[in-house]
Amino acid sequence: MRIITLLASLMMLLAVQVSAQISFTDDTGKTITLEKTPEKVIVLNSSNLELFIAAGGTPAAYAESSTMPGYIKEKVKHLPSMGRVDSPDIEKIVTMQPDLVIGLNFPYHVGIRGSLESAGVKMAIFTIQNVSDIKHHMEIFGKIAGNSDAAKLSWEKINTKLEAVEKATAGLNKKKALVLFGSTESFSMAMPDSFVGQMLELAGGINIAKDSKEKSKGGMFKGFVPVSLEYTLIQDPDIIFIITHEDLMTPSEDKSLLQHPAWQSLRAVQQGHTIKLPFATYGVNPTVRTGEAVAELSELMYGDIIK
Repeated sequence: MRIITLLASLMMLLAVQVSAQISFTDDTGKTITLEKTPEKVIVLNSSNLELFIAAGGTPAAYAESSTMPGYIKEKVKHLPSMGRVDSPDIEKIVTMQPDLVIGLNFPYHVGIRGSLESAGVKMAIFTIQNVSDIKHHMEIFGKIAGNSDAAKLSWEKINTKLEAVEKATAGLNKKKALVLFGSTESFSMAMPDSFVGQMLELAGGINIAKDSKEKSKGGMFKGFVPVSLEYTLIQDPDIIFIITHEDLMTPSEDKSLLQHPAWQSLRAVQQGHTIKLPFATYGVNPTVRTGEAVAELSELMYGDIIK
């Protein structure tokens, strides 16, 4: 009888251990299994850090980034830095002995995975390339953080705002818009498959770049192509949004295109419908701020129509 009781206890213990395991597949197709909810997670880029915190996670360390929003900087200011986002300090990371490292699907993070795994450190790679990725990654981060409810609630807040914008703009005469990225000397335009291009369409705008025959280079430049002034003149946008690396806090009227004779013939430029957008919100994907960012774009085009 005693042996049966011991066996039953062992089986229950094994069942608890199996149920405590967390398994997921990252954006490189690698399946990662953690024996339990990780206590020490290092996040090496701003967008994943913001998403992880929104999903109820508490990071143990981070990597510094110029695109990190102010409220996230405040949350992590007491945490140890693992260096810059484009040059993480492998030695520091290994010394901390984290349960998991979360990085971006770009060469400077993918390249250190082998070294970390050789040191016994597991690494997951995630990159948000479209709005639907937010929900999917939020669910995974909720599992990692052991807080699926917080992850679900964060996504619902984003989606509620997106649905409100869709409803408010449904019956409008849609405006044609162009999103320029770079500088007046070397602009690219955002295609519909870029994150900001998707936000523009969710905001109720018509992205004039959608009919361009240009192809994006992929990688970090996925979704952006060189702008053609001739093509832009033919498409005749109602409004032009401009994204540069300037540290703006809010959108502002921009007159830089007036200084270039080639752009002065555009109706949007002549009428002053050129607006510079904050890089930290629109130059990178804004993750949990996507709902607010889409609503802001919609308001810039149509006024305050969301009730």
